[in-house]
Amino acid sequence: MTMAGIRSLAIAFVVGGGAALYLILAVRVPNHLAVIVGAAMTLVILLVTTVVSDDDEAAEAAWRAAAPDLDDRQAPPSLDAIRPAAERDGGRGGDDAGDRSGRGR
Repeated sequence: MTMAGIRSLAIAFVVGGGAALYLILAVRVPNHLAVIVGAAMTLVILLVTTVVSDDDEAAEAAWRAAAPDLDDRQAPPSLDAIRPAAERDGGRGGDDAGDRSGRGR
């Protein structure tokens, strides 16, 4: 995880402080409980913004290291290499179907 940016810190403190202020003024919650709730909201917002950060390079490197066989830079196999010959030529016995018995024609 990386450190939260200035924008994330500002948003977290504004939301946490706003929640504490709302609890104190509108709901008449005791000050110490409102501050605790506001601080908890601030921490939750900071954790979420840290986990959901835009660190694409690190995420890209991590999944490439974990699953190198899923690397999209490699050419995907063609369907002809995957499907059996009878399926490729529609069951018509084309050139690549041949006699598979080994006896020849």
